[in-house]
Amino acid sequence: MPEKLKSLLDEQVERAGLLPPALDVITAAGDRRLQRRRLTISAGGLAVVLVLAGGVFAIQHRDSGRSPEPARQGLGPYAEPRPTWAVGSALHYGDLVIDFGRQVDAFVRTGAGFVAVSSGEVWSVDDDGATGVGRVSQGAPQPVTDGEVGLAAWTEGESPDREVVVLDQRSRRVERYAEGEDAEVLGIDSRWVYWRTAAGVVSLELDTGEEDLQVRGDPARAIAASSAEIARTVDHGLRLVEGGTSTLLRGAGTELMSFAPDSRWAVSSTGAGRPVVHDLHTGRVIEVDLDGWEFGLGQGWLDQRHLLVGARRAGGDGTVELLECQIPRGVCAPVASISPTEQATYGYALPWRTPGEAG
Repeated sequence: MPEKLKSLLDEQVERAGLLPPALDVITAAGDRRLQRRRLTISAGGLAVVLVLAGGVFAIQHRDSGRSPEPARQGLGPYAEPRPTWAVGSALHYGDLVIDFGRQVDAFVRTGAGFVAVSSGEVWSVDDDGATGVGRVSQGAPQPVTDGEVGLAAWTEGESPDREVVVLDQRSRRVERYAEGEDAEVLGIDSRWVYWRTAAGVVSLELDTGEEDLQVRGDPARAIAASSAEIARTVDHGLRLVEGGTSTLLRGAGTELMSFAPDSRWAVSSTGAGRPVVHDLHTGRVIEVDLDGWEFGLGQGWLDQRHLLVGARRAGGDGTVELLECQIPRGVCAPVASISPTEQATYGYALPWRTPGEAG
């Protein structure tokens, strides 16, 4: 480690009244295990120091304005819903940064860690390091997860030989499904995984291996699935299918669709990329204060009541902002930003598909 950096970190620790971390010992180990050291910088700031393969990274805590939820027992070290994004090879999880040494093209947080895509290769990233676990299909590069139970899935292979791969990150077990069916994954909800084939939309219960054809025919119009409903595009918006019933969701965009973890809310995208939030109990559209922003960067659910939206300010300098929107209040505020310099120099990724992306 450069002596100047070590001296600076030691000085910050001394000011905080903490014992200095044994950085020399940690970096000498070089065993690719992540070690975390938290140093108080000021009353309103927090730094996180991580060591991975001898590299040291320090960042400043970004305050979302919302009290952090306590860790939920049994759900893994990354189950707490925090805003996530990637710049270059660095995965950001709230105030924590993990750099696993490869460009991040796409990723998801599973609760047990992260599943990242780099140059088509799929990597499992957790506190023990990074392990290659597969490859994504060129037409569907974004993995899916429900963010809590340690599961992720992706589409592997190319048409007509695509299949669905499911990783249990806690047990490190990889399973393949729908082999020979030219399948494309739609989503994971707890212990259920959904994909579409020429026959329609299929659900699989992972514990029993039981498959069920949920929706027959026209698979290309199926764009999202959860244990409650399946979303399909129609000529005038979206139609939600649940069991034997079908409901037209009026006012919906048809580019993207995702369900909140409890399936009370859903979000779709218009052709211009603007998110539209729906109350699935009443059918009404929730007003979200997004005036003054330009969209097209996608969105995803942080938890049951908070939606994350990627946007740029209209007439701004091109900075990508990650907005956190409270649902159903519809109030939004930036929680992270990626500068034009970072975008051009390192590239960036957000944990969801973007409008127009296959899958």
